[in-house]
Amino acid sequence: MRNIFLLDWMVIIGVCLLSVLVGIFFSKSGSKDGAKGFFTGNQNLPWWAIGFSNTATYSSNGAAFIMLILVSGLAYNWVWWGSWIIWMPLVAI
Repeated sequence: MRNIFLLDWMVIIGVCLLSVLVGIFFSKSGSKDGAKGFFTGNQNLPWWAIGFSNTATYSSNGAAFIMLILVSGLAYNWVWWGSWIIWMPLVAI
């Protein structure tokens, strides 16, 4: 049981570090046109950066599924993500 919590913390720390690195990488290209360029990435973002942004929006701490993760662990996050694998690409296209 202790190893599961260690793995959860390692994943959380890894995601936080990845988010900071992606933010630093795109901060230079987004600041050319002031505030509009910063918030829109100069309308020149790759698909994976938009995907990370979308995932971060739906993974905020205000969502109801946080209780599921708190009670069962981070691995149960895939319980509600399972249905997204099918229909989210269709919505995005």
